[in-house]
Amino acid sequence: MWIIALVPAACLSAFRSQAPTLAKKIANLCEVFSVKTAFQEGGENDPVNQLAAYHVDISSSAFGIQKENHFPAQVHEMLPGTAEIRKGYMYGSGRPDLGIDINEEMAAKYPIAEARNGGAYGTGRALDGTVTAP
Repeated sequence: MWIIALVPAACLSAFRSQAPTLAKKIANLCEVFSVKTAFQEGGENDPVNQLAAYHVDISSSAFGIQKENHFPAQVHEMLPGTAEIRKGYMYGSGRPDLGIDINEEMAAKYPIAEARNGGAYGTGRALDGTVTAP
């Protein structure tokens, strides 16, 4: 509790809004004022958002902390290049762009479906991509 009060940090979820460029700009601003970043992707994070945050983190001296998410083995198989966490450190794949790909044959075996019991959070889009009211 005291650490939070004493250390200024920019905690936000820019990646949920599909805006890693905005997150990078915020990180640059944080560098000027010696504020550390703490990008939060939330409990329903995905490997793409996690890697976007990772790339902003490693490009900024304002990096403070990155929330870790452990994805099951089938996610690593379906999305080759998913970040790995080893001994408390996150590692990207080293491939171009975000470094992640998709195994379309495997993905076809796991079609997107509505979350059971509504899920932990509401969604901003329907399964067909239509924007929905929260």
